[in-house]
Amino acid sequence: QLKNDATLISMGSVYGNNNVFDLSANVTGWANPYPSSIHDLHTLLHSDFILSGTLNIHGNCSINGHWNSLILSDDVNILIHPDSSLHLRNLEVDGISGSKIRCVNDSAQLLLDNVRWVQDDNFSFTRGSILFNNEVNFVGPYLFNYASALTSTISADSRWYLSDIIEVSLGRKNSYMDRNPIYFEDITSEWRMENCTVNITGSGMDVTNGTITVDGEVKFDIDGTTSQCGLRFGDGVE
Repeated sequence: QLKNDATLISMGSVYGNNNVFDLSANVTGWANPYPSSIHDLHTLLHSDFILSGTLNIHGNCSINGHWNSLILSDDVNILIHPDSSLHLRNLEVDGISGSKIRCVNDSAQLLLDNVRWVQDDNFSFTRGSILFNNEVNFVGPYLFNYASALTSTISADSRWYLSDIIEVSLGRKNSYMDRNPIYFEDITSEWRMENCTVNITGSGMDVTNGTITVDGEVKFDIDGTTSQCGLRFGDGVE
């Protein structure tokens, strides 16, 4: 536990061995003047926290915000390395743009669990996958481009909620033979859209489970020109 009289200037490399790094309320960020890394470390926040510089994620790492904000500076790069995961929980993430949080390859994963994801510019997710747990709310009048070849999952009893005129672009990577971008674990997996635009790319996508809820004004912009490359519902079973 980092006590109130501690000053955290830079992270360096921290090997957590699946232990908890508990930050007191007066620790409100670190500058990271040099690239740093964390390995199998679980961090607890007790205040809003400003992160800057490059942070490399190795192993299974998590940040539990206790409903505080993780504020990403302009120079942030959070890199989730191969066979590693970053679990963001009970947290508002502010300042998302470009590719500030990204998977190095397709074996990496981002887990969002009770997260409010606030974009201040367009963002692209190009590799790896996302797991949506509980309530995950994407907000901001910008584009979230899901361009990964892998499938992301909305867990049971969970909701991916798009609101405040955000635009989402997603579809299979290259053709109708590729993997679908989103998998609904069961009927309780919900994709909720409110006052937003959903662009389905030219390779299309299928929705075979789950629940889609539309509220307010929602625009579906579908680039495909055939039924196979459109937005299709169901798995062919009545």
